[in-house]
Amino acid sequence: MDKPSYPFRVLENGKRFEFASVSPDKTIQKVVEFRELEIPGIYNLALVDICESGKYDDMTVSNNQDMETIIATVIQTIQVFIALNPNTKVLFMGSTPSRTRLYRGIINKYIGQAKQVYEIHGIIDWVNEPFNGNKNYDAFLIFQKTTNKHEK
Repeated sequence: MDKPSYPFRVLENGKRFEFASVSPDKTIQKVVEFRELEIPGIYNLALVDICESGKYDDMTVSNNQDMETIIATVIQTIQVFIALNPNTKVLFMGSTPSRTRLYRGIINKYIGQAKQVYEIHGIIDWVNEPFNGNKNYDAFLIFQKTTNKHEK
């Protein structure tokens, strides 16, 4: 994705990333965390705001007018996470159905670039399939493509 992104800090061996969403009106501290699920090798991605109280919030609509920059930053954190953990898969979904639809639209827009390096699947009722931009999914799964060492 060739969009501007925010600089971020890599923490906890690449399982936590912190950055600031900045606009003329406010700065919002954000965290991207990757937490391993009960299924080994599959990590849930969470994008949250850090509230003034220190609590995490994944429901706030910040309206900081920088959604593309935030998405570009999250995509970069996924790339770093997968590079540090090449045999893992990243599961993500929106905290609301509208956010999940937003993620589908973003994947649809950039899948041409991404599918050169990553497999992207959509999940419906906990069954995954190769991503189809015309389907509504419950969640998404992204992981590094495996290459046949005998291919040239």
